[in-house]
Amino acid sequence: MEIYTLYGFKIYIIQSLHLGELRTGENLHGELKQLEHEGCCEDFTYSFTHVENKNDFSSILKVIEQETQDDNYVPIIQIECHGCISGLKFASDEECSWGELFSYLRPINITCHNMLLVNLSCCNGDAIIRNIEATERAPFRAVIAHQGVAKPEVLQNTWINFYRDYLNPERRKGRSICELIWNIFPNFIYYNQDIIFEHHYKPAEIRPDIFDAHITQELIEMYKKEGPLDIDPLLYKKWRIKEFDKFYQKHKAHFCFYDIRAKSEEILKEIKADE
Repeated sequence: MEIYTLYGFKIYIIQSLHLGELRTGENLHGELKQLEHEGCCEDFTYSFTHVENKNDFSSILKVIEQETQDDNYVPIIQIECHGCISGLKFASDEECSWGELFSYLRPINITCHNMLLVNLSCCNGDAIIRNIEATERAPFRAVIAHQGVAKPEVLQNTWINFYRDYLNPERRKGRSICELIWNIFPNFIYYNQDIIFEHHYKPAEIRPDIFDAHITQELIEMYKKEGPLDIDPLLYKKWRIKEFDKFYQKHKAHFCFYDIRAKSEEILKEIKADE
């Protein structure tokens, strides 16, 4: 990819659904064809692939990595499948853990200079941020997903409306991705890599009640193993906050691509993909 001569977006729709289920990916593909025919949208291209299993899925992501290397389109990966708390589920009933998904996506995000947007059209897509590999590069610049269980019709209609607004300057009216997705359907979440990293390594600031409960549980587990503890809970909590902060300071810049991020964000604004 030559970052200074980008042509626009390429939307990769990957579908893995059982026979008889609503073909949300195929239907979205049809809508993108219609948008292309109408000619009122930003420059974009698109593709559709149906996969049966995890091997097919990983293979198509390798193809996307190579195409991203060879072409000058910003990739958007749209995954249409089932989801659970631990990851994605394919038509074969195989599961792909979030960690495995990260390993497939990370090379693509590196290749496209941290401009990858991932859209999860499945149940429990919000669970993707439960585990991250903080010492590695982020697997995407941002992810959009549904919180909890979702009806296929809701997913389909939301994504159709999202792309109609996102790709059409007149309909978008300068709105950010957050504004677009929340205006269309509030049960979707938008997380960029900064939010995800802070969710994990600034817990005392982001989720103080959950953090306090976590600290209490750590002390309980220590008591079970070692018996009565000569530890001041408040001092222990302060120590844990410092440990989190050390990790945060050491790894966030690498995870969030600070070394190349300014240029990538400038390019995204130029092609109207800014957040």
